[in-house]
Amino acid sequence: MDTSSTTNNRVLCVDDEPELREIIGFYLEELGYRVEFAGDGKQALDMAINNDYAFVMTDLDMPRMNGVEFIKQIRLIKPYLPIGITSAKITVFAQELVSLAVSATVPKPFTNLHIQNAAKELAHTASLFEQAKSPEKLNRVENVMRTNLVTGKPSESILDVTERMVSRDVGSILICEEKALKGILTERDLMRMIAEKVSLDQTVDQYMNKTPDTISPCASIQAAEQVISSKKCRYLPVVAKGAAVGILSAGDLGMTYLSSIKNAVEKQIIHLNNIIPKK
Repeated sequence: MDTSSTTNNRVLCVDDEPELREIIGFYLEELGYRVEFAGDGKQALDMAINNDYAFVMTDLDMPRMNGVEFIKQIRLIKPYLPIGITSAKITVFAQELVSLAVSATVPKPFTNLHIQNAAKELAHTASLFEQAKSPEKLNRVENVMRTNLVTGKPSESILDVTERMVSRDVGSILICEEKALKGILTERDLMRMIAEKVSLDQTVDQYMNKTPDTISPCASIQAAEQVISSKKCRYLPVVAKGAAVGILSAGDLGMTYLSSIKNAVEKQIIHLNNIIPKK
C-alpha cells in the first residue's frame, strides 16, 4: 500500500456475492488494508455514513439498493469519499455513472492486478480530495520538490561525487550522513575548484557548502521562491528534522516554473470541486 497517499487503511468492500467479497477482501488485505464488508447498497450506506473509510469498492447490481443509488446517496453526505466500481455490468450503468465521480472501475472477472491498480487510483484520489478540502496543503514545497535525490558522503572524493553528478545529469549533489544533510556541492562549486586547481582526490567535506540555505517541506511555494530569489541560489535542499527529503531547482527553468506549478495547483482544486456532485 502507498502509505504516502493516505494514512487511513480502513476500506469498505460492497458485493452481494460472498465469494467475490472474500476474494476482493483478500487482495486488498495483501496491500495492507483493513477490509470491512457489506452485502448490498443499503447496508453499505449505513456503514459509510457512520464510519471513516479511505475508499469504497462496490458492485453495481445488488438487491435492496444497487451500487448507483448507493453512490448517489453517500455523495450527498460524504462528497470526498473515493469510490471504485467492481461489476460485470459497468457498460449497462455507464450513463448513470458519468456524473458520480467514480475514481476506478474493475470489470468482472478480475485479477489481483486489477484490484491493485484500482486501490492505487483510489488511494491517490483520497490524497487529492484531502488536499482539496485544505487548499493550503497544495501550496506546499512537498508537492513540487524533487524526491529522486542524488547524494554523496563527506568522506568521498570530489572525483567520485562529480562522476555521479555527470552520470545522473544533475547540477547538484546533497552530501549526507545517514540521511542527515551535511552540505551541498553544485556545478558552480566544481567550476570554482577547477579554476583553483584543487585536486579531485580530496574529500568532499573540505569544499562543499556546509551551511546551505534550506527549506521545510511544509513551507509555502512562495517562501521557497523568496529564498531562491533573495539568496540567488539555484538549488534549495528540502529538510525535515535534519534529514534531506527533497530538493528544489529554480535556476534551470527560471522562477516561471514555480509560478506555473502554483497555477496548476489552483486549477487542480477547481477541477476536484467541479467533479464532485453538488447536493
